[in-house]
Amino acid sequence: MHHPVSQRPPTDRRTCQITILSILFVLTAWQGALAALVRPLEGQGDFRAFVDIYDRERPAGLVDIVLLVTIPNTELQLTQRWGGGWKGRIATSVQLVAADGRVHARRDTLDLTALRLEDALSPTVYQNFSLTLPGIESPYGTLTVLLSDLTAGRTDAALEKASVPTTLVEGEWVRAEAIAEVRGLYIHPPLFLSGAPLNIIPDTERDIAPPRRSVLVDHLHPNRRYGLEQPRLQVTFDIERAGRSAADLDDLPRTLMIQILARDLDYVRRDTIRVLSDPQEFAAAGGRATVTWELDVNDLPPGAYQLSCAPQDGFGNSWVTEFDVLWSADAIERTSSELWLVGNLVLNGDRLGEFKKAGPAEQEVLLAQFWSNQDPDPSTRINEAEIQFRARMRHVRRELGGFGKTLALDDRGMIYLLLGPPDDIEQQVVPLNADSFDSALSTVYDAWSPLKYGSQDQPLANPDGTTIQAGRDRQNRLTSQERFKAFELWSYQSRGESLFPNLYSDVGLGVRFLFLARLSGSVYHLETTSAYDSGSGSR
Repeated sequence: MHHPVSQRPPTDRRTCQITILSILFVLTAWQGALAALVRPLEGQGDFRAFVDIYDRERPAGLVDIVLLVTIPNTELQLTQRWGGGWKGRIATSVQLVAADGRVHARRDTLDLTALRLEDALSPTVYQNFSLTLPGIESPYGTLTVLLSDLTAGRTDAALEKASVPTTLVEGEWVRAEAIAEVRGLYIHPPLFLSGAPLNIIPDTERDIAPPRRSVLVDHLHPNRRYGLEQPRLQVTFDIERAGRSAADLDDLPRTLMIQILARDLDYVRRDTIRVLSDPQEFAAAGGRATVTWELDVNDLPPGAYQLSCAPQDGFGNSWVTEFDVLWSADAIERTSSELWLVGNLVLNGDRLGEFKKAGPAEQEVLLAQFWSNQDPDPSTRINEAEIQFRARMRHVRRELGGFGKTLALDDRGMIYLLLGPPDDIEQQVVPLNADSFDSALSTVYDAWSPLKYGSQDQPLANPDGTTIQAGRDRQNRLTSQERFKAFELWSYQSRGESLFPNLYSDVGLGVRFLFLARLSGSVYHLETTSAYDSGSGSR
């Protein structure tokens, strides 16, 4: 049975492009009520994956945990199949360690498909599927999801074992508010969609599990990232009468308020949805309705947004969730771990503190603002400083040991990022025999020591011209020959080329860095530097 929907006319068509698509009163309910919603979790590992978490209430106080999984096609190995299309296979392992100590687990193997080569190669086309842990009694627990790309698996002949790309998604699960605890109208959390034809939403069975049984599953957008990736945000959610007595009908709200709020509070947009014209008729029709709402995000600046829905004139619960708007192609393909690394490499002080507290989309905005401030020529379409920094990162990954979570693993890599390539590099491999080692110390360490050319006020010296402390350090190295492998001296005739303010951007001319590699590996550590009169420290 269809009912008319009224909508407040927008005051400005450019700034309020919100359309209420449909409200349908339905006699058949979703298979279990959707209840809890959290921000999507992003996996860490060999490929990107996002997991959105819902609860579905069951009788006897139990709840099913439904996991909506989305993986960009470009992150997976899809192979062409006979008859057309592309296919893949993924193994899933889900585990919940509940508060009572019980372990709930399940394993599945799912087929993945892409109809066209263009879809298989697109970073904005996804594989969507759902996984369910049924019959959970606990109020909270720790959730882990392990995803393995079986199609991309390779057998390592040397190790005699298979190597399968995997990604791990971890997070805390907390059970949502039960419908029995709500007075008036129970508003279910929204399903985020993308590109869903309007006519399939009322006509589908609308259950999100099992996968591939509903057309709606093909349009789920669990990662909730819009903008360049998806220009229109679509959400659909149920409303349900929570009370059962006739008197409760007076508590039902007739209008819902939907609000979009930027996390930095610089932007807000509101809209009202007329959901009930006659509470008596609503109750007689089964006391449930499906609401579908759409937003054109083209007017939204990049960043993280809160989307909330609450009764405007009556009683009921509310929900608050988040979505991201990204307008940079680099931001779409950048993983959260790479975003975190870059932020820690270039930001410091209060900026770094703000970055660490922000969500992924906000972090992208903060980095974009940072690089905009470093742009040497804003009149051009490119930011030369940012492009050069990316080139330096590629060189560090290939030649200088790569990166950890927050910094370069080799101190040479960190100096390269901050100052660029040195004007001169001198290398000395330390010999193994004692006589040659003593000679190497004399020609390498003593000759390169920054105390020779650093401060004007030299420390106390020995008769041979070396400082007393330098002599002690040299003796310690001579008696610990097995600890050292090689030295490298990097020399900058001026101050190097700093792309942004950093520890060494304001030092004097003629900067040198002495790096030491130990025998246990090829990673170099900054031993001393002439950057400061007092001598040491890499960062």
